[in-house]
Amino acid sequence: MTKPLVFFPVLLLTFGFADAADVKKTTNQEVLKTWQQSNPQAPKPELVEKEDGSTQIKWTGSVTPDLYSNSVTSSNVSQNSSLQEGTFHKTLVNSDLKRIHTDGRTDYFLFTVLETDDPKVLSNTYVQLNNLQIGHVGKNFHVLFGDVIPQFSTLSSSLSARGLWLQSGFTELFNLTAYYGTVSESWESLLGQVTRTQYLRDVYGVKLDRNLFENVNAYLTFQSGEDRKSSLPAAFSADSKLSSYTAGAAYQKDQLQVSGEWGSSRSTLGTDPEETASGFIIDGRWVKDSVTLFGGHHDIGSRYYTLSSGAAPGVTESYVGTEWVAKEWLNLGADLRNTNSFSPGVSEATSKTKARTVKAASNLNSANWALNVQNALSETSVPGASDSSIDQSNVTLNYSATTWSAALGYGLGKFDYGAGSTNNSETKDVQVSLANKWIKAGEGNVSPWSCDSTLSYTTQRQSVVASNDVVNTMYSLGITTTHTDYGSLSAMASTGKLMQATAGQPDLVTNSLQIEAGRQFKNASDLKIYYQDNARNLNDPNLETKEKVVGARYAYKF
Repeated sequence: MTKPLVFFPVLLLTFGFADAADVKKTTNQEVLKTWQQSNPQAPKPELVEKEDGSTQIKWTGSVTPDLYSNSVTSSNVSQNSSLQEGTFHKTLVNSDLKRIHTDGRTDYFLFTVLETDDPKVLSNTYVQLNNLQIGHVGKNFHVLFGDVIPQFSTLSSSLSARGLWLQSGFTELFNLTAYYGTVSESWESLLGQVTRTQYLRDVYGVKLDRNLFENVNAYLTFQSGEDRKSSLPAAFSADSKLSSYTAGAAYQKDQLQVSGEWGSSRSTLGTDPEETASGFIIDGRWVKDSVTLFGGHHDIGSRYYTLSSGAAPGVTESYVGTEWVAKEWLNLGADLRNTNSFSPGVSEATSKTKARTVKAASNLNSANWALNVQNALSETSVPGASDSSIDQSNVTLNYSATTWSAALGYGLGKFDYGAGSTNNSETKDVQVSLANKWIKAGEGNVSPWSCDSTLSYTTQRQSVVASNDVVNTMYSLGITTTHTDYGSLSAMASTGKLMQATAGQPDLVTNSLQIEAGRQFKNASDLKIYYQDNARNLNDPNLETKEKVVGARYAYKF
């Protein structure tokens, strides 16, 4: 992993001369648009023009201390359990600092830090850096250090890493995006401050893209990753090395969209020999009046490994579907898929699945009603085993008015794992909810207070061939009252019961009560006092747990 260390300083020097006269400049808005697509979690700078030529500095954030006391009764509480009695605290700090120049250039620094002594919140450390981003947006480039999310494409890079991210659109030939960093569970894991459960993986990648024609964009990518052997004990598991390159293009004109990508990868797992594989995907969508047609084909080799979670190795899938606005009050849709899964070194598919989904949505030609119906069926065959199928149907009816709303849902699922299988089962679900909002108008028909209430009921019955039926029910009631001068008061209560499949075992009961009082101040800061009383697995002395929490939380915003 030495080459990237040479490559990236060269990029930095290149970006340093981005204002040279012999290059084609890109507008701030275009750079920001591309940046936001690649880094959806990053802050979007505001482009500010000031007449006096000064620089605007904006600093926003919040500090939220939380002090609370736990009272626990449980046979499972031990010295090593995260569920502990006592008084604890936690503090969450958010900071977003920007310096915005008159020409639109922006420097920013943001972070989120959590500090606590509660082992239930953080079991391995007292301080956790949740997010860190330090960056600069120039007239034609953007550089970011910290938490980066390179979203190149489906077959190349789509991951979260901690490192450096660069993007530039300063040349006439192409736009360039590059990153270098480490994939880790947290910043603390990267620094070795907590026990690791997975390898640290050093990664880097480069993407070049440009518009070939008015409606065609093409791109090339290269990425590489290598696990650090020293980051975990040798006996933990086999470390891996991988690299891949891809080429893709996208066409969009009027109602037609087509995109495709091809990639090739090389990977090594531990001491195994190097493996090569390829992947190919193509997807399309066409819209004409009230009809939308879509389809595609994905063929990803069983040994194709890259830095994208969307490229599952060993999957070959073809799909077609449609969405049709049949009437102003009726939408119909269908989706058909044929998926084959392959294991490394096996030429025949290890499983074949055919799936179809049909759905309908209607407002019943009314402004208050909505009806949704869906059925999904999948059938899977595995060599040497019985065929299996899953058939699930759902119906939901919603009603909404000015102050009232209601919902009724029913679901039926049938799980067939082959003739005579003792795991075959059927589930039936029912959901019911009712909500109302009370408003008392004051002067000028403006209400100083309001009250929201929600009542819900859910139940599921699971019937399994080899055991007794299991029924799980839950009732909940929530009330929130808000006054513009005094604040808010809310309460949520729920109770549920779970039948155990083993004959003679008691039903497990769960009760929950949460009460919260809050007040917001003129500077948008707020204070909340809360009480929680949760009881789980009642009626079973070996499993039941009771926990009571009382605390206060203050959020100071600046």
